[in-house]
Amino acid sequence: MEYTKFMADRVKTMKGSAIREMFKRMADPEIISLAGGNPASELFPGDELSKIAGKILMTNPTLALQYGTTDGYPKMKDCARKRAEKVNSVGENDEILIMTGANQGIDLTAKAVLNKGDKVIVESPSFIGSLNAFRTYEAELVGVTVEADGMNMDELEETLKNTDGVKMIYTIPTFQNPTGCTMSLEKRKRMLEIASKYDVLILEDNPYGDLRFAGEDVPTIKSLDTEDRVVYAGSFSKILSPGMRLGYIVAPAPLAEKIEMLKLQGWKVIVVWECELKNSVRKETLEKIKQQICL
Repeated sequence: MEYTKFMADRVKTMKGSAIREMFKRMADPEIISLAGGNPASELFPGDELSKIAGKILMTNPTLALQYGTTDGYPKMKDCARKRAEKVNSVGENDEILIMTGANQGIDLTAKAVLNKGDKVIVESPSFIGSLNAFRTYEAELVGVTVEADGMNMDELEETLKNTDGVKMIYTIPTFQNPTGCTMSLEKRKRMLEIASKYDVLILEDNPYGDLRFAGEDVPTIKSLDTEDRVVYAGSFSKILSPGMRLGYIVAPAPLAEKIEMLKLQGWKVIVVWECELKNSVRKETLEKIKQQICL
């Protein structure tokens, strides 16, 4: 049977990721991968989590096995709030929603704000998982060059000045994926000024912010926001375990309400992990990856 006729137009345009081949090769035990953003498995708190899970299932199994609230388990929300407040990323008009990984929060934010043909400004290169989520909603991606201290702000403003229909700026300002650079405080402030001038949202993705081992932390863009213009995505994948799929978003209440409604519908997109360079991937595969993440 020909199934194409049953498919939505937005699905017909979707293409398989070149990173799939990379992950097939990563399964080879002889290969030490420098590509995927996988935490060191020997650091996973397996014993501790096993004891906690056993205790919960013995004493209160309903808590773990029954349906929960859409916005997230209250104690988990408190934990996420404390982490966000640690970097001053919760405003008085914000709500926190627990997500199945930060990727779900990014996807649902895109679903809530993007119409077909809307434009999203992204760093070039950027995290392919988020780029594919935006493409799913038939948004047009506009790339802005990443410099050693983050996105080129002159280029960003010029792009907004000359591009109609921009709805949102997507950025990974701290330890950007895949370049690893961190946006300077001056550029974060200017990004907010530019976003305010051209009246666009900012989606700040911060999965790596807790991984600093040297130097001073740079304030999140969300912490500098005075207009409720920034949606902040946080994750526990890099500090606890990616397999547990725990993330959260902090968003202004009116937008958070719509995102929660979309989450209730249960629609999720599965996205692949990020990559940089990998010696074990063929040259043509790297070229495909480059084409997908560089705009």
